[in-house]
Amino acid sequence: MRGSVPTVLHSYLDKIRSFSPNAKLFLLSSALASVQSGIFQVVLALYIVALGHARDFLGVITGFGALVTGIVSLPAAAVAHATGHRRALLAGAILSSLGALGITVSSSRDVLLFFEACLGAGTAFTFVNTAPFLAENSGDAERAYLFSVNSTMLLAVAVVGNSLGGALPEVFGRLAPGWNPSGMGPLRATMLVGVAFVAASAAPLVALKESSFHRVREAASRLPDVSCSDTKAHLIVMGRFVTTSVVTSLGAGLMIPFLPVFLADKGASPPVIGLVFAGSMVMTMAGTLLAPLLAERWGSVTTVAVTQIASVPFLVAMALARDTAVIVPAMLLRSALMNMSGPVDSSFSMEAVSARDRAILSSLRGMAWNISWAGGSVAGGVMIERFGYAVPFLITATLYLASAIMYVLFFSKLDLRQSRMAGHHPRPRSQGR
Repeated sequence: MRGSVPTVLHSYLDKIRSFSPNAKLFLLSSALASVQSGIFQVVLALYIVALGHARDFLGVITGFGALVTGIVSLPAAAVAHATGHRRALLAGAILSSLGALGITVSSSRDVLLFFEACLGAGTAFTFVNTAPFLAENSGDAERAYLFSVNSTMLLAVAVVGNSLGGALPEVFGRLAPGWNPSGMGPLRATMLVGVAFVAASAAPLVALKESSFHRVREAASRLPDVSCSDTKAHLIVMGRFVTTSVVTSLGAGLMIPFLPVFLADKGASPPVIGLVFAGSMVMTMAGTLLAPLLAERWGSVTTVAVTQIASVPFLVAMALARDTAVIVPAMLLRSALMNMSGPVDSSFSMEAVSARDRAILSSLRGMAWNISWAGGSVAGGVMIERFGYAVPFLITATLYLASAIMYVLFFSKLDLRQSRMAGHHPRPRSQGR
C-alpha cells in the first residue's frame, strides 16, 4: 500500500471522523444489538437444553429463525420503501427485543418458535435496511470505510457478547446461593442482560434525524443512474447480485455449520476450538479494515474476487489434510480472506442500483442467502454422513471459485464505468465513485 502506516492510519481516522451523525447513531445501535446476539449465541443452546427439550430442537428453532428472516426480507423492504429506513429499523429493534424477551421467559416449544419468529423478523428488518441506510447517510469518499467499520465493530462487539454469555452464568450462580451456573436461573438472568442490550439499541434509532432521510432520498432521486439505463438493465444487475449470493451461500451452508464438529473429529479439544474461532474472528476484523484500502487501489470487483479466490486453496487444504497443524492455519486464513471483502461487496452493491431500489436489492440478497444457506446445511449434513467432510468442502471450494468468477464477469464493466463517471482513471479505482 502507498504511504506509511501512520499516514494510512491517520487517513482512516479522518474518514471515521467524517461519518455523519446519523451514521454514528446507527453504529451505536448496532453495537448494542450485537452484544445481545453474542450473549444468545453462547447461552441459547444451554437454555433450550435446560428447559428439557431434546437437542434436535436446537436445529429446529435456529433453522426456523433463518427461514423467517428470509421470508420477511421482502415485506421489510416494502415497509422501508413506504415509511423510510428510520421507522423500519425501529420496527426491527422492537421485534428483536420482543422476540429475545419472549424466548427468555418461555418454555414450551410452540411459544419458543413464535418468539424465535419475532426475533427472525426483527433480524430481517435490520439486515434489509442496514446497507441502504449506510449508503444514504454517507458520501462517496467514506462509504466503503463506513461499511467496513460497521462490519468490524459487529465482530468485535460479538466477542464481548460471547464473553459475557460465558461469564455471567457463573457470576449469577455465585450471587444466588443454590443456583447451578448451568441451570435455568443463571441462564435466564444472563439472557435478560442480552434483552436489555437489544432494547437499548432502539434509543439511538429514535434519535436519528428524519429530515436527513428526506434530503438524502430527494437528492439521490435527482442523480443520474450510473449503472443502468432502463428498468430491464436494472433488474439484470439486481439479479446478478442475487445469483452470486445464492452460489456463495449454498457453499457456505455446506460447510460453515459443521466446522466445530469437523475440528472435534480431527482431535481438537473444546478450548482449542474456541481459540480457533476467536482467532478467526480477529483475523477477519483485521482483513475487513484492510479491505477498503484494497478497494481504493484495485477497485471493488477485483478486491472481492481476488480475496475470495485466494481463500479457495486453504479450503482445499482443510478438506484434504489430516493434521490439525495444517488444518487450523488453513482455517484461519480461509475465513479471513473469504470474509474480509464483505463490506466492500455491500457498499458496491448499494452504489450499483438507484436509491429507490437499495432496500429491495438488500432484501432479495438477504432472502436468497438465508434460503440457500438452509438448503446447503441440509445437503451438507447428508453428505458428511455418507462421504465424510472432504466432498462437501471441495464442493464449497468449487462454488466459491465459481461465485468469484461470476462476480468479475457480471460487474467488472460496471466497476470501471462508475470510476469513469466519478471523474477518475478506472485503475486504480478512486475513493470517489
